[in-house]
Amino acid sequence: QEQENLKLRQFNNDLYHAVEATNNGILIVRHENANDIVVFANSAFCKAFKMDQRQNHGQTIAQAFHILNAEQQEK
Repeated sequence: QEQENLKLRQFNNDLYHAVEATNNGILIVRHENANDIVVFANSAFCKAFKMDQRQNHGQTIAQAFHILNAEQQEK
């Protein structure tokens, strides 16, 4: 079991670095109670939408983009 957990952690680490290395914006969401919850946004996505990577974690997509729209309207 410990060996399998180590392999899974290594796979997750490799996947994280691959997603971060791409120039394509990637947003990962989890469907929960009729909402799509932001789980992860890579650096390219955050750069394109001028977001902090931690800013929207755990929020619904509507909340995340509401924050983005509000910040853009303030400028």
